[in-house]
Amino acid sequence: MKLKQIFNSELLSLSTLIAGLTYGMFYLDIENPFKVSLSQMGRSNHALFAVWCLLSGLALLVNIPYFYKRTQCKSRLGLGFLVAGLVCLIITGSVMGEAPAPYYTHMVTSILFAIFCFFALLFPIFKMLLKRDKRYIILSVIYFTLMLANIILISIFKQMAFYEFVALILTYFYLFFVNFTRVFDIKETETTALDT
Repeated sequence: MKLKQIFNSELLSLSTLIAGLTYGMFYLDIENPFKVSLSQMGRSNHALFAVWCLLSGLALLVNIPYFYKRTQCKSRLGLGFLVAGLVCLIITGSVMGEAPAPYYTHMVTSILFAIFCFFALLFPIFKMLLKRDKRYIILSVIYFTLMLANIILISIFKQMAFYEFVALILTYFYLFFVNFTRVFDIKETETTALDT
């Protein structure tokens, strides 16, 4: 089986999503998630944080392109955002020092990871919204509303791992619905390539 076929496997996509979510719940419980951030947990548990970065990155690396495939969305720019986000995640997991340079590098790359991966997710979402697909309109409105509410909570209750992880959980659940439920199955005649 070719590498491309492996990454397009539904079983692999679902497995990485479950692994990312399951390990994330475990990681969130190693300290009080309402008193410290994910990064603060990582400084005292670097090996566990590295595994969290690996599984989270793998879940997105496999499931976002699978979402592109499901919607027949062809966007090199979108996938470029995904690669950029994962590079930022690697840097985030590697740079854990408390001195100013590594601290701010870690902080900036962790924010860029979230932004770039979110941008990568938008391309197939907007494609389906432009087609006025009611299934995606309803799910996306719920997703964006909850994500906005969570961002507001993060800005209010800073340094809370719980709200930081909720953003990832919301994305996991969005990807689960669009990738693995029959409600979001798409016929080939329903989609057209997205030119970028």
